Amino acid sequence: MNSAGVKIHLNDVSKYFYTRFGTVKALEKVNCTVKAGEFFVIIGPSGCGKTTLLRIMAGLESRSAGEILVSRETPHQPLTAMVFQENSIFPWMTVEANIGYGMKNRGAPAGERERVVKAYIEKVGLTTFARAYPHELSGGMKQRVSVARAFAANPEVLLMDEPFGSLDEQTRAVLQEELLRIWEETRKTVIFITHSIDEAVLMGDRILVMSAHPGRVKSIVDVPFSRPRRVYEIRKEPGYGELVFDLWNQLQADIRQGAPQPQEIL
Repeated sequence: MNSAGVKIHLNDVSKYFYTRFGTVKALEKVNCTVKAGEFFVIIGPSGCGKTTLLRIMAGLESRSAGEILVSRETPHQPLTAMVFQENSIFPWMTVEANIGYGMKNRGAPAGERERVVKAYIEKVGLTTFARAYPHELSGGMKQRVSVARAFAANPEVLLMDEPFGSLDEQTRAVLQEELLRIWEETRKTVIFITHSIDEAVLMGDRILVMSAHPGRVKSIVDVPFSRPRRVYEIRKEPGYGELVFDLWNQLQADIRQGAPQPQEIL
């Protein structure tokens, strides 16, 4: 990749699933770039292929056509780490073991592991629960562990699939601000999926709006608000309501087409 500052370039990325109902187009010719250190948010109607696109970038799905170009800086570090919506931490491991899992897998020295794990446990406010097991944690605590584990692995790109979607509003607000605080410190390249327009505006530098299935790029919108941002304070910003309304206008026609049929949900 030759473009200065570009971390990821998606060029005509398409994905087809072959089912007993026939060929289902999940994504069709998705084109975009993600800048290094950018917090890049993707929104779109249910079933538009957001998660499929993220899984392709994570290497968990193959693409049917197109290419993904990534500018790598540290080949010895993991390229990506992913945070899922559902609880994905290991139930047989303590908080500290879960957070250090990626580092241990790549053979990081024990001393380095201990230092990094301790730092991230403190960052997400789980020092008291360092040796607790997942069944002893709340849902919000489990997601803190997932976020800390992803950052501790020190990937070049952090992929997040609605990580706060199942949480209550108060817990979600706390974790949004914690994630933003950690991201401000690290400036990792983040690709973040959400169904919430408010969350997209709070978190993102830019927002990619996807069409209904097959998923295509409808627009890419710059978020003009300065950082750092706080969950409720940002709503006082001039232009906040106008931006939320504009994004909703872009989405509502596709949403009102109706929910996809079971064979179309991918």
